[in-house]
Amino acid sequence: MSKFNFDFDKYYKEVNIYLKTKSISGDDDAPKIIKKFHKDFTRTLLFCSLEHNKPYEETLEVLSNPENLTDSKILLTNFRENLTEIIKPVLSENKVVMELSDLTLESSGKGVGAGELTFVLFLSDYRYASKGDGTWGSGYKSEVKNGKGASLKTSSVASLRHIDALNDKFFNGHPFGYTDPKLVENHLREVDGKPEIYRQFLKEVYFDVDTTELADKVIANYKNIEEIKFIIGKFAMTRYKDIDGHDNLLMIDPEKKIVVNIFDPNDIRGLGLNFTPRMLRKTDTTAVADGYVNVSIGNVSSNTLANFL
Repeated sequence: MSKFNFDFDKYYKEVNIYLKTKSISGDDDAPKIIKKFHKDFTRTLLFCSLEHNKPYEETLEVLSNPENLTDSKILLTNFRENLTEIIKPVLSENKVVMELSDLTLESSGKGVGAGELTFVLFLSDYRYASKGDGTWGSGYKSEVKNGKGASLKTSSVASLRHIDALNDKFFNGHPFGYTDPKLVENHLREVDGKPEIYRQFLKEVYFDVDTTELADKVIANYKNIEEIKFIIGKFAMTRYKDIDGHDNLLMIDPEKKIVVNIFDPNDIRGLGLNFTPRMLRKTDTTAVADGYVNVSIGNVSSNTLANFL
């Protein structure tokens, strides 16, 4: 009878050492989804190493070498790129590494979204953080969102939900910020050429922040619904950064493998983001405050990382 000669103890130890450098632990006190990812990574690396006839040590070595990782300083810029363009060729051309990448894109659970662990593989000094999604450099904090759709909260006071009453008060129940032609027509009829009404409306929706500049922009563009969506979206992006305390917001579409990073929310035009202001509550989610905005990665293409790669 043949005996499979493989030192599993040595293998588990070496994988564990690597993952701990990324703050990913399989210990009992680790979050459930992180323990699951730790186990899945360990199994996937071994299976793919056998499948592609590559020693697992070689894969761990290339992943552990800082020279093979993309500088985390790219997160200090705004960019939109395909994931494979962010990853250095020594990794993107490695079949085992890319199967591990697919694993990170599929891994999700309570507290960890799809793609949230992807960046620990490919960015230098980037680690998983239980309080926040990722940390890098000298204490920088990353927030990671699903590029297929995510919410941006505009207030830390989620309990105040009076947007429907405000729509009744200011617009006779015809909400602001929607794209359906009939809804827009009904809303503008209520405004009746007197856009100054938005000033008080926005002040009451976003009661815990100065909305003077936001109101000026809305009043100047209130008939241009696409521009209104961008104006409110940009405002929400800025507010969310202030409330959450992150340094950069990473968005990744796990299917299309498109990555958008926002370090400066004041310079996001051209990143191809789709914004949908939620100015109507009714049966909508009660998990976030009034006036939140949904954001997703659109279909615009760009190349903004040429100087880093």
